[in-house]
Amino acid sequence: MIIRNPLQCTSCGARVITRTAPGLFPPQEHTFPCPGCGVDIRFTLNRNKRKKLGFSFGRPVNARWIKSEKGAIATLNFDPDRVAPKDMTNIFSPFLAEALKLSPAAHRAYAREEGMRRAWLRSQWPWIQRLIVHFDKRNLVLFDKEAKLKKDSPHATSWATRLRLLYDLLERAFDNFTLNRLPAMKRVHQRVAVAQVGSPGLYDELTKQYVTSSRMMKTWQELNKIRTVFLANYLTLSPLLRVQYWSTPPKDLSELSMPEKKFDQLKQLYVDSFETLCRLTVIAVALEAIIHHKRLSIPTAKGEMSIWEYEAMPNGNKHTILTKYPIHDLFVPAIDHRLRNGLGHHSATYVASTDEVVYYKQDEAELHESRVPYTQFAFRVLEIVSVVELGALYFHPLHITALEAE
Repeated sequence: MIIRNPLQCTSCGARVITRTAPGLFPPQEHTFPCPGCGVDIRFTLNRNKRKKLGFSFGRPVNARWIKSEKGAIATLNFDPDRVAPKDMTNIFSPFLAEALKLSPAAHRAYAREEGMRRAWLRSQWPWIQRLIVHFDKRNLVLFDKEAKLKKDSPHATSWATRLRLLYDLLERAFDNFTLNRLPAMKRVHQRVAVAQVGSPGLYDELTKQYVTSSRMMKTWQELNKIRTVFLANYLTLSPLLRVQYWSTPPKDLSELSMPEKKFDQLKQLYVDSFETLCRLTVIAVALEAIIHHKRLSIPTAKGEMSIWEYEAMPNGNKHTILTKYPIHDLFVPAIDHRLRNGLGHHSATYVASTDEVVYYKQDEAELHESRVPYTQFAFRVLEIVSVVELGALYFHPLHITALEAE
């Protein structure tokens, strides 16, 4: 079903025809730049059982609903669950554009699993956030009350077992919210186990250095922040997760358009995730050094490098060390320092007219412009958050080990 409704920009008076598909999970909000003047227009579609169609529109921001389509300068399509072809000239709706790419069984699987994700987001995530607060404050009574832990529960024996419970809850949830696949996660678990069993003394020394240098607490806080911001913006990114259910997920996203544009929020999420990911690779490299060299240092052409010297390297050069070890393919493709540096500057912006992210690189007196399609940029955000969660699988057991030693 497509609901057709014209509106008029209150700034320039341009008329636009909106064609909105009710999503699986209303209410839904849509924002777009006015085709006439570029002012952001926002409207909401709500479920309404009293209406004949079962849906009703709220009052738009920077526009007003009108009755006549006469003089409309554009027709825009909105579907909160799907990416859409940028050229909709000969296509009735994003739903039909996707129809042959998503089998009925895959559609049912997405609806079921996306429903579970959103239910978890509404109920379980606020609960886990409360557990994190009580954990940080070491409030034993409130933690156990929230977690419904009985005194004889194996999770109630120490703060280490309580943290293990927290990480188990987070890992099981984020497996479903990210692009990570089981084989990659198993590889990380295997590398951690090899380092722990093969050189327990070195693993304990690494844990101790993380605690005494305050890196343990800093990484814990960074991961909590990234997860919070990611989940706050998940609905914006969810259409990209949907395309993973297609029979053949698209490799080129440049001709597809996202239903919602939240560049400023996603830009900061990318930058923060990039920095945290590069720090998480320190643990990955340290474990490879333990496994391969039986020490907490990395052989180089000029001698050796400590893991903290690796951490201090420019992020754009870290691949030179990572590529020496068998886990490099898990992380190196996601570390795009050019994109990170471009987004980190105030000049990076979203250009609505071309649906692109534009950023610049300073080269002495010259500025070099780079452009990336917005949908491709949004996918890079989802990708790097996914790789952060993969890297976090190195950090979780290190954190638990630290609490076991207290």
